Amino acid sequence: MTKSKIIRYTKFLLLITIGITANTIMHKSFINFTLFLVSIFIVLGTILLIKTKEKQVLLMIVVPGILLRLFLLQLETAGIILPGGGSDAIMFKKIADYYANIWTHKLIFISSAPNYYYSKFIAVIEMLFGTETLMPVLINIICSTLTAYIIYKITMMIFHNNEISFTASLIFYYFPSIILYSVLTLRETVTIFLLSLFFLLSIAFIKYKNLEYFLPAIGILYLANLFDNVTIIVDFSFFIWIIIFMLYKLIKISLKEKIISVLIVSISFVAFVAMIRKYPIILGKIPYKNISSLFSIHYITMKLNVAARGKTAYLVNFLPHSYLSFILQTPIRMLYFLFSPFLWQLHSLKDMVGLFDSIMYLVLILSFVLEMKNFKKFNNKYKEILIFSAILLFFMIFFFAWGVSNTGTALRHRTFLLFVLIPVATHNLVNVANKIFKFKLKLISNKGCDIANV
Repeated sequence: MTKSKIIRYTKFLLLITIGITANTIMHKSFINFTLFLVSIFIVLGTILLIKTKEKQVLLMIVVPGILLRLFLLQLETAGIILPGGGSDAIMFKKIADYYANIWTHKLIFISSAPNYYYSKFIAVIEMLFGTETLMPVLINIICSTLTAYIIYKITMMIFHNNEISFTASLIFYYFPSIILYSVLTLRETVTIFLLSLFFLLSIAFIKYKNLEYFLPAIGILYLANLFDNVTIIVDFSFFIWIIIFMLYKLIKISLKEKIISVLIVSISFVAFVAMIRKYPIILGKIPYKNISSLFSIHYITMKLNVAARGKTAYLVNFLPHSYLSFILQTPIRMLYFLFSPFLWQLHSLKDMVGLFDSIMYLVLILSFVLEMKNFKKFNNKYKEILIFSAILLFFMIFFFAWGVSNTGTALRHRTFLLFVLIPVATHNLVNVANKIFKFKLKLISNKGCDIANV
């Protein structure tokens, strides 16, 4: 089948699916019908405005993904509960309804209400379009599509290789958990969009060492913190990287660059401390003055007992009793966080989605490890990017492994790894595919060079 026929059939399927979905939504709400059409035009219009010669291939990646998301949106609209669409999605919606009701009727605010900025974001939308609006889900679909393009830009900025970049975008856009969470009222999709934008600016900063990339990266990262405060782990990782690299480079660079480096470290430190003060509870209600107790064995076991709940809980009584057992248990908890559900944890057909998801993480992690194994072969600029990526991944996996003890929660939290994992891991995946299967993306021209090997 030729490229033009694939594009023609894809467009035909898209029009049919849009028509069916629009008809389903229109019978429930005319406002949702209008918002749905506007969202579709925003997604497709954004892609058409992209200044790239490979626009048609990007459309071929995105359009089937939109078809799949629209199909799942129909199921969700019909009242069918999708995997991952349980208590948390309902909770965010209920809290949003609460805030929307308070703000609309100017009622007295109850300070004990959960302070979820994502719910407040939804509440603002509900005030404009009503409590039954599909707009939060439509925004998620838009954000997941834009994130796929950002992943493409990140990979292109690193490797200058169309084949690798489009493959990375393809993997992200069709990742099972990414597809599911983009049609549910969950904050992961918006947060990953912001984190991927932060990573893009960070890579640009590494390449060009220019504050015009660093400062927006900091601002976007802290905006992500508002939507989900577990992303403060990224703040911590970023600060560690800044300390390691900027202070190390003080030995080799000019006076002007030394001043800029010290300024960057100072800004990072002040911003990080500010976020700690903003979220003194990070993993629980711990006063700021006693933040060191976060690392006490008593506190860790207390949080694990809370985290290990529900049908999909794992390592329920597997608790550390000393710092030695904490160290010894860390690799096991990391494995469970990254790759659960395992075969012995499967209870229903819905768990098969999680199993496929964990297999994809296994492939990506192995590919990332092999990329690090070839570290000495790469140029200095790519080495810097690799170390930065490795620092981000390690701290996210480490903290999530000890903060999560439930497969459902692990599935959601490990999506935060993808904005770092996919661009780097895809480089090795494509190289292996080319060598073993003689695989080529013939739909795209592969202009440019792989800067990792220059």
